[in-house]
Amino acid sequence: MKRRRERPALSVLTLRIGSPPRGPARARLVGVLTAAARLAGAPAGAHVDVVWADDAEMKRLNKRHTGRGRVTDVLAFAEDMLDPELGVKRLGEVVCNLDLARRSAHANGNRYEAEAILYATHGVVHLLGGDDHTPAGRRSMRRIELAALAERGLEVRGGEWENARVRTGGNT
Repeated sequence: MKRRRERPALSVLTLRIGSPPRGPARARLVGVLTAAARLAGAPAGAHVDVVWADDAEMKRLNKRHTGRGRVTDVLAFAEDMLDPELGVKRLGEVVCNLDLARRSAHANGNRYEAEAILYATHGVVHLLGGDDHTPAGRRSMRRIELAALAERGLEVRGGEWENARVRTGGNT
């Protein structure tokens, strides 16, 4: 009897201003986002677009969509619709600021890749209903984000992440 292959919790289309993650970095990104989607209760096969941007683009998007003309780390645009081409639920788009990820990683002693993946993970958890406007909501989001990173052997420290830190056996 032939076994049906289960759909992953999330499929990811990765775009970037500049060069997108390739090889092992892309595999870690997809793995962490898939883990976060599973932990946050995403339907099987859900789809999200991840867009990598710089400070200028993030400031422009933040001003356009929130009215705040300042640089930010992550913007999440929920869509929650069935994608007719893919035949899966489309959660939306996550835009991550790689310039800020680079600065934050350096300031907090984190790997740049882990910081960038954290931003994407944060956006995915927002798309799945995460709300960081209350202390309880923030803690809940952090647990999901850090557990997803830990599943792939990544960790972040410093800043707002220090209190919610999940220790792992090693870095990749």
